[in-house]
Amino acid sequence: MRKAILFLTVMLFTFAAAKRRSSTSPGPVTYNKEVVRILQEHCQGCHRPGDIAPFSLMTYREAAAMAPQIKLMTHLRKMPPWKPAEGVGDFAGARRLSQREIDLLAQWADAGAPEGRPEELPPAPEPKGDWVLGQPDLVIGMTKDFTPPAYRDEYRCFSIPVPANNDLWISTVDFRPGDRTTVHHIVPYLDRTGASAQLDKDGSGYTCFGGPLIDTEEIIGAWSPGGRPTPLQEGTAVEMPKGARVLMQVHYHPHFGKVGVDRTEIGLYFAKSQVKKVLRYDIIANTKLLIPAGAPNQRVEASVTLGADIEL
Repeated sequence: MRKAILFLTVMLFTFAAAKRRSSTSPGPVTYNKEVVRILQEHCQGCHRPGDIAPFSLMTYREAAAMAPQIKLMTHLRKMPPWKPAEGVGDFAGARRLSQREIDLLAQWADAGAPEGRPEELPPAPEPKGDWVLGQPDLVIGMTKDFTPPAYRDEYRCFSIPVPANNDLWISTVDFRPGDRTTVHHIVPYLDRTGASAQLDKDGSGYTCFGGPLIDTEEIIGAWSPGGRPTPLQEGTAVEMPKGARVLMQVHYHPHFGKVGVDRTEIGLYFAKSQVKKVLRYDIIANTKLLIPAGAPNQRVEASVTLGADIEL
């Protein structure tokens, strides 16, 4: 009787384990069948030559060499990088793996990262060049190379003309830093009057710590390392009127005195449908922050008054 109960228990456990495996993936998990599809959708946007990630995952050999790290970092949910905790809200452009995808990557790593059958390998994604979303409708940028100082931070503004004979409606803004090791972040402002051209007369830019030094607070986007362009909802766009210039503030942060030549560019993607909502960025900040010595709890406030109803 004891042997029968033990046998039955082992059979049930084996059946349950087999059922879990089959519900995750029928047959062994391979690179060509499952893993490459996960990498294409969630990883290769950053893990490719010349981009922000420290190594490439574009081929089987590259992925197999990193299989243990892929298993660990996805299990810890540190990759793909996504700060908001699950369940706190819905966000556009969320980068999060499903539990099934995490399990598949772990099974693949544990099995020794098998490649699989060649006929199961999907076609490689269409090359998009240096731009994540493909070639922009308009590329603008610095007209001259700039080499920042080697041993201090530099905030520099570049006044960029926009070659357009009519108003533009921008649905997506992307950035291509010329020197990714030194460019810390980018903030482009909309200069409706062209006043920035008087401050940047020859295209070499001017120092602008703290702000653009012209009468504008109209931001049209922002970039920091790892940032990815997020297309606006259909029918929503940023207005760029005819004759306006883009004043691009670049923060350069050198590392150990090593700097490179920079020539950062901005990619603009036009709205493809009728614009019904105009998007505007705004800043609410208190730059006169003061915390007295020893204060256990200091409240600092900032406010702005809007001149019209908005949808936030």
